Amino acid sequence: MKRIIFLLLALPLFLMGCNQGSSNLEEYNQSELKEKVSKQNLQPKLPTKLPFELVESSFDAGPSGKESKKIIIDFYGEKNEHLGFVASSKVNLSSDLEQENVDIGEVKGKYAENENGVKYLMWKDGEINYTLQYFSQASETKIEKQELIDTAKSFN
Repeated sequence: MKRIIFLLLALPLFLMGCNQGSSNLEEYNQSELKEKVSKQNLQPKLPTKLPFELVESSFDAGPSGKESKKIIIDFYGEKNEHLGFVASSKVNLSSDLEQENVDIGEVKGKYAENENGVKYLMWKDGEINYTLQYFSQASETKIEKQELIDTAKSFN
Protein backbone atom coordinates (compact mmCIF):
# COMPACT_ATOMS: atom_id res chain seq x y z
CA MET A 1 0.00 0.00 0.00
CA LYS A 2 2.87 2.38 0.84
CA ARG A 3 4.39 1.72 -2.59
CA ILE A 4 1.16 2.65 -4.35
CA ILE A 5 0.87 5.89 -2.39
CA PHE A 6 4.52 6.67 -3.10
CA LEU A 7 4.00 6.05 -6.82
CA LEU A 8 0.88 8.21 -6.89
CA LEU A 9 2.78 11.06 -5.23
CA ALA A 10 6.03 10.63 -7.16
CA LEU A 11 4.55 10.23 -10.66
CA PRO A 12 3.13 13.79 -10.95
CA LEU A 13 6.41 15.25 -9.66
CA PHE A 14 8.37 13.19 -12.17
CA LEU A 15 6.11 14.25 -15.03
CA MET A 16 6.37 17.93 -14.05
CA GLY A 17 10.17 17.58 -13.99
CA CYS A 18 10.18 16.10 -17.48
CA ASN A 19 8.16 19.04 -18.74
CA GLN A 20 10.57 21.70 -17.36
CA GLY A 21 12.56 23.60 -19.96
CA SER A 22 10.13 23.08 -22.81
CA SER A 23 8.79 26.28 -24.29
CA ASN A 24 5.18 26.99 -25.03
CA LEU A 25 5.79 27.94 -28.64
CA GLU A 26 2.92 28.00 -31.10
CA GLU A 27 3.16 27.02 -34.75
CA TYR A 28 1.49 29.32 -37.28
CA ASN A 29 0.73 29.34 -40.99
CA GLN A 30 3.73 30.92 -42.73
CA SER A 31 2.45 30.70 -46.29
CA GLU A 32 1.38 34.34 -46.67
CA LEU A 33 4.63 35.68 -45.20
CA LYS A 34 6.74 33.26 -47.24
CA GLU A 35 5.01 34.48 -50.40
CA LYS A 36 5.71 38.13 -49.52
CA VAL A 37 9.36 37.39 -48.69
CA SER A 38 9.82 35.42 -51.92
CA LYS A 39 9.17 38.63 -53.88
CA GLN A 40 12.01 40.47 -52.13
CA ASN A 41 15.73 40.67 -52.91
CA LEU A 42 16.53 39.88 -49.27
CA GLN A 43 15.57 36.27 -48.50
CA PRO A 44 15.67 35.78 -44.70
CA LYS A 45 14.58 32.71 -42.83
CA LEU A 46 11.30 33.02 -40.93
CA PRO A 47 10.27 31.67 -37.55
CA THR A 48 8.16 28.54 -37.70
CA LYS A 49 6.98 29.02 -34.10
CA LEU A 50 6.11 32.01 -31.93
CA PRO A 51 5.91 32.42 -28.14
CA PHE A 52 2.16 33.12 -28.39
CA GLU A 53 -0.79 32.32 -30.64
CA LEU A 54 -0.65 34.52 -33.73
CA VAL A 55 -3.71 36.66 -34.46
CA GLU A 56 -2.28 39.10 -36.99
CA SER A 57 0.97 40.08 -38.67
CA SER A 58 2.22 43.03 -40.70
CA PHE A 59 4.96 43.04 -43.35
CA ASP A 60 7.14 45.93 -44.53
CA ALA A 61 10.04 45.81 -46.96
CA GLY A 62 10.21 49.52 -47.73
CA PRO A 63 9.03 51.37 -50.82
CA SER A 64 8.05 49.15 -53.73
CA GLY A 65 10.31 49.27 -56.74
CA LYS A 66 13.43 49.81 -54.63
CA GLU A 67 15.92 47.13 -53.65
CA SER A 68 15.11 46.30 -50.04
CA LYS A 69 17.94 45.75 -47.59
CA LYS A 70 15.58 45.32 -44.65
CA ILE A 71 12.40 43.38 -43.92
CA ILE A 72 10.25 44.15 -40.90
CA ILE A 73 7.52 41.81 -39.70
CA ASP A 74 5.38 42.42 -36.64
CA PHE A 75 3.54 39.51 -35.02
CA TYR A 76 0.54 40.20 -32.76
CA GLY A 77 -1.31 37.98 -30.31
CA GLU A 78 -4.75 38.29 -28.74
CA LYS A 79 -3.39 39.34 -25.32
CA ASN A 80 -1.60 42.40 -26.74
CA GLU A 81 1.57 40.41 -27.46
CA HIS A 82 3.84 42.11 -29.98
CA LEU A 83 6.97 40.49 -31.36
CA GLY A 84 8.95 42.51 -33.86
CA PHE A 85 11.25 40.84 -36.39
CA VAL A 86 13.88 42.65 -38.45
CA ALA A 87 16.08 41.02 -41.09
CA SER A 88 18.73 43.19 -42.67
CA SER A 89 21.70 42.87 -44.98
CA LYS A 90 23.30 45.79 -43.14
CA VAL A 91 25.35 45.26 -40.00
CA ASN A 92 23.07 46.16 -37.09
CA LEU A 93 24.20 43.99 -34.19
CA SER A 94 25.56 46.93 -32.19
CA SER A 95 23.56 48.50 -29.42
CA ASP A 96 24.13 50.84 -26.48
CA LEU A 97 22.41 48.30 -24.24
CA GLU A 98 24.32 45.91 -22.04
CA GLN A 99 24.32 42.63 -23.99
CA GLU A 100 24.61 39.03 -22.91
CA ASN A 101 26.15 36.41 -25.21
CA VAL A 102 23.75 33.52 -25.89
CA ASP A 103 23.77 30.33 -27.93
CA ILE A 104 21.03 29.91 -30.53
CA GLY A 105 21.69 26.34 -31.57
CA GLU A 106 24.94 26.48 -33.56
CA VAL A 107 24.81 30.28 -33.89
CA LYS A 108 26.04 32.86 -31.37
CA GLY A 109 23.77 35.75 -30.54
CA LYS A 110 23.27 38.63 -28.14
CA TYR A 111 20.42 39.28 -25.72
CA ALA A 112 19.54 42.64 -24.17
CA GLU A 113 16.65 44.33 -22.38
CA ASN A 114 16.05 48.07 -22.17
CA GLU A 115 14.60 50.18 -19.35
CA ASN A 116 11.11 49.90 -20.88
CA GLY A 117 11.16 46.10 -20.75
CA VAL A 118 11.71 45.59 -24.49
CA LYS A 119 13.68 42.36 -24.94
CA TYR A 120 16.08 42.02 -27.87
CA LEU A 121 17.67 38.94 -29.39
CA MET A 122 20.19 39.61 -32.17
CA TRP A 123 22.23 37.23 -34.32
CA LYS A 124 23.75 36.82 -37.76
CA ASP A 125 23.16 33.85 -40.04
CA GLY A 126 25.07 33.95 -43.31
CA GLU A 127 24.88 37.47 -44.71
CA ILE A 128 21.66 38.37 -42.90
CA ASN A 129 21.36 40.04 -39.50
CA TYR A 130 18.30 39.09 -37.45
CA THR A 131 16.65 40.86 -34.53
CA LEU A 132 13.66 39.77 -32.47
CA GLN A 133 12.10 42.42 -30.22
CA TYR A 134 9.44 41.60 -27.65
CA PHE A 135 7.46 44.64 -26.51
CA SER A 136 6.29 43.61 -23.05
CA GLN A 137 4.80 46.88 -21.75
CA ALA A 138 1.35 46.51 -23.27
CA SER A 139 1.28 42.72 -23.19
CA GLU A 140 -0.52 40.53 -20.70
CA THR A 141 1.96 37.73 -21.48
CA LYS A 142 5.42 37.50 -19.99
CA ILE A 143 7.97 36.16 -22.46
CA GLU A 144 11.32 34.99 -21.12
CA LYS A 145 14.73 35.11 -22.78
CA GLN A 146 14.66 31.34 -23.39
CA GLU A 147 11.39 31.64 -25.33
CA LEU A 148 12.99 34.20 -27.64
CA ILE A 149 15.97 31.88 -28.10
CA ASP A 150 13.64 28.94 -28.85
CA THR A 151 11.76 31.13 -31.35
CA ALA A 152 15.07 31.95 -33.06
CA LYS A 153 15.97 28.25 -33.15
CA SER A 154 12.72 27.60 -35.05
CA PHE A 155 13.79 29.75 -38.05
CA ASN A 156 14.00 27.97 -41.41
